[in-house]
Parts: sequence; structure tokens; C-alpha cells
Amino acid sequence: MKNEKHNKVSIAILEIISQKGIEELNISSVAKKSSVSRAWIYQYMGKSKDDLMSIATENCASFFARSTISVELNSKDDLVEKLIDATNFIVTACTENPIFIKLYFRYKGSENILGVTIEKFESLWIQKFSKHIMRVLKVSPDEAQSLCRTLLILRMGYCFDIVTTKGISIDIKNKIDCFILAQRKILNLV
Repeated sequence: MKNEKHNKVSIAILEIISQKGIEELNISSVAKKSSVSRAWIYQYMGKSKDDLMSIATENCASFFARSTISVELNSKDDLVEKLIDATNFIVTACTENPIFIKLYFRYKGSENILGVTIEKFESLWIQKFSKHIMRVLKVSPDEAQSLCRTLLILRMGYCFDIVTTKGISIDIKNKIDCFILAQRKILNLV
């Protein structure tokens, strides 16, 4: 129940930021949009605009980072399998909550809490995944980080395309399969 409310409030915060801007973010508007009481928000999420933004952006960014790699990746096939899992996860997250990817591109590189949080989670993912790439593909740290950054950029752009394409019937499974093929090809070039 607490996690459900937390997610509802986080999504409401991000929707308010997307629709009205950071300036219009306040506890009352978040409570109304999320259908969660102001008292609950004060108790579990904070009282200030910065508290709300911090919690919501951490929640949002953690979807994209998926930084915990709990298994050892020992081959190209392991790398591809992990990328497939992450791709399926992120496409599902973005199609269920398109606000995530829209805010990602709107605030990436900015100096506010949203931009800083995006940078934090991207760096964490790149740092962790590049270690696996160095070991498996036997490339330098710089090459591994460049490859990770390229894969991240492609993935995020791909999700943005799925979410923002209008008026065209999208076969998401076909798009995912094409993107997975592209990831395989990139890894095989190294």
C-alpha cells in the first residue's frame, strides 16, 4: 500500500512538472492529482518542493538506470541477454508511464534536481555495465564507457520514439526485436 501511494504521488509530481512546470509544484496539487492525502505526503515524502522533486526523480530515474546487475556476465550472449531484459523493461515502463521518457529528454543535462538525478543514475549504470563490457569484450575502460553511453543513448532515443510516435500503428514487439538486433550488431562489431 505504501509503495503504491509512493508511486502514485511520484507520477503525479512528474505529471505536474511536465504539464505546468516546476514552479506550479506544491503539496496541494500533488495530493489532488494523486488522490493521496496531504498528511500522508507530508509524513512519507516531505514538506518542501525540493523533497517532492527529489523523491519523484529518484523513483523515475531508477526505472531507467536499472543499475543493479546481480549476476556475473561472462560472454557476449550474457551481455545481450541482459540488454534484452533491460530493453523490455524500459519499453514497458515508458509505454505504461510515458511521462518518464518525456521528462528525461526535457531535463537531461539541466542543473536542477531532475537533471542532476538523471546524470547520477546514468553514470551509475554506465560505471557498472562498462565493467562487464571491459571484461567480456576485452576493451579499454574508455572504449567500454563509450560503448555503454552509445547503448544508453540509443535505448533512450528508441523509447522516446515509441512514446511520441502518433498516428502510426506501432508494432512494439517488432520495434523491440529490431532494437535488440541493433544491440547485438553493435556488440559483435567490438
